[in-house]
Amino acid sequence: MGLRRSPISPEGNSGKYRGVPENWSGTFDPICKGWCMKRKLVVVINGKGGVGKDTFCDFVSEKYSTLNISTITPVKEIARRYGWSGEKDKKSRKFLADLKRIFIEYNDLPNSYAFQEYKKFLEGDKEIMFVHIRECQQIREFCQRVRKDASNCREMRIEVTSLLIHRSGIDSSHEDFGNDADDHVEDYQYEYSCDNNGSLDEFRQASIEQIDRMIADKFQIGRASCRERV
Repeated sequence: MGLRRSPISPEGNSGKYRGVPENWSGTFDPICKGWCMKRKLVVVINGKGGVGKDTFCDFVSEKYSTLNISTITPVKEIARRYGWSGEKDKKSRKFLADLKRIFIEYNDLPNSYAFQEYKKFLEGDKEIMFVHIRECQQIREFCQRVRKDASNCREMRIEVTSLLIHRSGIDSSHEDFGNDADDHVEDYQYEYSCDNNGSLDEFRQASIEQIDRMIADKFQIGRASCRERV
């Protein structure tokens, strides 16, 4: 029977563990010497435009199986039906932010969409889910909803956290994007942050080290076990 590596799993100190059966969705825990529930990590990611949020997600996907979604997606789909063609200028960004705010107040479409995608994520085989949310209150509400759902889940262990991406020259810029969603991304107290101030290769290394740190912290496993891959 073929074996596959389960990266979000405890390794212990022996270094003898090499994988789990392909038809088994759990992970092997050498501490309890048996199979344990699988793990899922949900990361709310944020940062000003151009800091490298999607690049961070792309680098993490080189090592882990990931899902990358944004709460603006359903709003963009509606906007395209009525004339928006994908522009990213200030006028368009304000239009999308205002439209999103209207839907938040009316029926909470953005976070409802994100939670639906989160439930699909739990049913699939992806290990990490990135959720792009701009608004601080929306971040709080989404994280609270996921934590409540996770507390009632007995089939797997689910952790949710938040990450802010920094980049010199953009974070220090006093440029006003013209909408609250973009202009106040740093008003939230994120659990983690990652700097994108060097070369692309340096950011790749920083991204992997950051996600390994988050996995180790959230699931109480050794960081070395996160770095090792077969």
